[in-house]
Amino acid sequence: MAQVLFEARNRYFERLPVEGGIWFERVIPMIRELMIRYESETAQLAPLRCSVVVVGRSRRSLVMEESVTDLGDPEHPRLVATARSVHVAVDTQAGGSAEVPASLVALIEQVQQHPVPEVTRA
Repeated sequence: MAQVLFEARNRYFERLPVEGGIWFERVIPMIRELMIRYESETAQLAPLRCSVVVVGRSRRSLVMEESVTDLGDPEHPRLVATARSVHVAVDTQAGGSAEVPASLVALIEQVQQHPVPEVTRA
């Protein structure tokens, strides 16, 4: 399931309309933290649907929520796993964390069709 979620997150980033692809940008999101909750079991070849949404951001990170649903019984889809991940923006040339580019936030908001709230530490 961790691999399924990994691939879903990568597809989310790869589908953003970034000229040349997001992985060739100077500042890219890299996973820092991942928590997976297994809700139920699924068969190995069951058809799955993944959902990935950026639910928050800070100056240097993005927070994502993900889910995997088993569609084996179309009348009764079943939640298999949920996850919450934090991705830090990394400057691939200078090394280390960087601010999330405003252009990346704008693209995410455009694709999701709503603002991504900024969260600050208490």
